[in-house]
Amino acid sequence: MRTLHLLVVLGSTCSLAAREVPLCIDNAAQVDPWTMQAMKEELRTILSESGLGVRYSSCGEGIRLTLQTAPPNGSDGALGAARRAGKAILPEMTVYAAPVRRLIGTGLPVYLGKAMARVAVHEIGHYLRQSGDHSGEGPMTEYFAGPKLLAARSRDFQIR
Repeated sequence: MRTLHLLVVLGSTCSLAAREVPLCIDNAAQVDPWTMQAMKEELRTILSESGLGVRYSSCGEGIRLTLQTAPPNGSDGALGAARRAGKAILPEMTVYAAPVRRLIGTGLPVYLGKAMARVAVHEIGHYLRQSGDHSGEGPMTEYFAGPKLLAARSRDFQIR
């Protein structure tokens, strides 16, 4: 199993102001290197546009993002999930590659990586905001359409 590591340096606009939060990307789905690279680039772009710095580090404490092939039974429409304990959003989230691929209609690495990054940003947003709430637009919308996940503008996915 290949694991990539990412460290997100939170800016002062976040609730976790001035903390460094490690983001470990566990590639349990064995996503190919080109898709992984596209995902990392889109994550870097969106987090940067959200005022968050990014650098790689070893895995340990902090956020764990697991890439799985498919969601658990009964969650067929899910693109991702953030784990909870009561009302708290835990620093454990998952992106499901197969449903994302189906929704966008392609497995081409540049598109699949971008879409998976945008789903990851949605789940990371739940954790950073400590809220399961959704909005009508931006990264925290409850439902994504394929074209939205492939839109050219990364700015539309900024965490606010």
